[in-house]
Amino acid sequence: MKQIIKQLTIIITGGAMALSFGCGIDDLIDDVKDEIEDEVAFAPTSLSGKTIHGSRTQNAGFFDTPGSFTLSFINGNSFVLVDTGGTDQGTYTYTKTSSITGTVVLTETGVDGTINVVATFTSATGGTYISTASGGITGTEAGTFTLN
Repeated sequence: MKQIIKQLTIIITGGAMALSFGCGIDDLIDDVKDEIEDEVAFAPTSLSGKTIHGSRTQNAGFFDTPGSFTLSFINGNSFVLVDTGGTDQGTYTYTKTSSITGTVVLTETGVDGTINVVATFTSATGGTYISTASGGITGTEAGTFTLN
């Protein structure tokens, strides 16, 4: 009987220790995720003063100009877009939405609508993007970009 009680005591103690080690594992996982995200924080906090060189891989609707483009973000909230279709300008907002993504909303001068661009940064200097037009304009576009 003493042997059974001793074994049960060991089992119960071991179970209690296992439970206590398990507590806080979610916090540990969250800490590791945060550290990893900090290590791969490719998306910039601002685009002001930067230039994107893009290459369209798919486009339709409002985005009917094939090829490459240069999108310059002037200090403040202005942009200039140069592509084979000409030069456009307007205002923009940029929001860093995660450590690797950011959203740009472009409002071109003289155009009734906005262009929403979701950029996924695969490095600190480039990645892929998807654009959708809304409001008075429609269309989609996808491609790759470099940022400098």
